[in-house]
Amino acid sequence: MADLIDVPTADVADHYGYDLNFRFYTGGGVLTKTAFGVLPRLTIGFGLDAQQLIGANTVDMNRPTLNMKWRFFDSKRNLPAVALGF
Repeated sequence: MADLIDVPTADVADHYGYDLNFRFYTGGGVLTKTAFGVLPRLTIGFGLDAQQLIGANTVDMNRPTLNMKWRFFDSKRNLPAVALGF
């Protein structure tokens, strides 16, 4: 899995692949994360957070986020893979 927001791994989405995640949290909130493999080592995605989406309350949308992760070093026998992201 190539999570872009809160999982510190060097995994990226496959080239021409995509990843879609939903996370439900307290108070009826939903966090949606999408990632697209635009190049073999580059993943670009976005996150959308809606508070109180589930229930009868007024939905509060947070600012969408744009994310990017670039794996610039593949793992070798004794060295881990390294990626840089924002």
